Amino acid sequence: FAKDGTITAANASSISDGASALVLTTEAHAKAKNLAPLARIVATSSNSQHPSEFTTAPVGAIQKVLDKADWKAQDVDLWEINEAFAMVTMAAMDNFNLDSDKVNIHGGAC
Repeated sequence: FAKDGTITAANASSISDGASALVLTTEAHAKAKNLAPLARIVATSSNSQHPSEFTTAPVGAIQKVLDKADWKAQDVDLWEINEAFAMVTMAAMDNFNLDSDKVNIHGGAC
């Protein structure tokens, strides 16, 4: 981090290594290759609000996705909510009355 820089420990990802991959295809291609999908993307969304309220921004995005999918929070089998700060996940859990046994079962973001 530069002494007078704009990237700080408070606004950047933690210093760590990691990797991931996501393979997407069409239903027709999966069938043609005899592949069984592991999941499907039902809806996507983004949400922004004032930076001082960043801890509750995911709540708005979650609500938009639920509305697009015509789902209730209880229709979701498993929740993976980024939790660089515990309050982010706690706000979503409180707002949607999420079962803690279905939230970040493999740990959070950090």
